[in-house]
Amino acid sequence: MGVNPKSLSRYKLGTTVPPADVLKSIADALEVSTDYLVSENGQVQIKDKELFKKFELTLP
Repeated sequence: MGVNPKSLSRYKLGTTVPPADVLKSIADALEVSTDYLVSENGQVQIKDKELFKKFELTLP
């Protein structure tokens, strides 16, 4: 995965936050989405449904 074990420990303890590229590497290694890693219960929740609809309309 290419992540320093000390850094991984800090991420797990919550003392530091991994940068986006490291978060992606961890998610890829675990075969889960980054959303899954950052959500509290493994469920992705869209809080602003109206904003989400606007994004959906702009996606190809």
